Amino acid sequence: MRVLIFSWEYPPRVVGQLAEHVQLLAAQLVKNKVDVHVVTYHDFLTGAVEEPDGVKVFRVANPVRTHIGILTWVLTLNQEVERAAASIYYQVNKQVDLIDVHDWHFIPAAVTLKNAFDVPFVYSVESLEDHRAPPANTPYSMSIKSIEWLGFYEAKK
Repeated sequence: MRVLIFSWEYPPRVVGQLAEHVQLLAAQLVKNKVDVHVVTYHDFLTGAVEEPDGVKVFRVANPVRTHIGILTWVLTLNQEVERAAASIYYQVNKQVDLIDVHDWHFIPAAVTLKNAFDVPFVYSVESLEDHRAPPANTPYSMSIKSIEWLGFYEAKK
């Protein structure tokens, strides 16, 4: 089995607890004989590396350096996540069984790849906008909630 994991943080880029969670999950999957490729973000460390535990990590940078908010940052970064994941997909002869996307940031990329390559994805939720920013009824929060909803909807299909 081969799994692509999308996470907006992964060591050495640590913002909260997600980085450690994804690192431990990926390492455990490798121990269980799963071929794991993590696609993640980093400003300066880019490209593919294999960690000592056998996890393959592909780090991408955002092609647009200045943003007015997290929504533009996420949406411009998604094209690089799609590009990296498509590259992995073709390198492994189109043998990807599952995409595991963590948090809402890379839902657009996961949906695109699901539809383009017929690869299912699961949506691992660490937090929701309703809990991060109550009351989540501003246009900004509603935009994030719409992406979260898209993830729930597309992951179940």
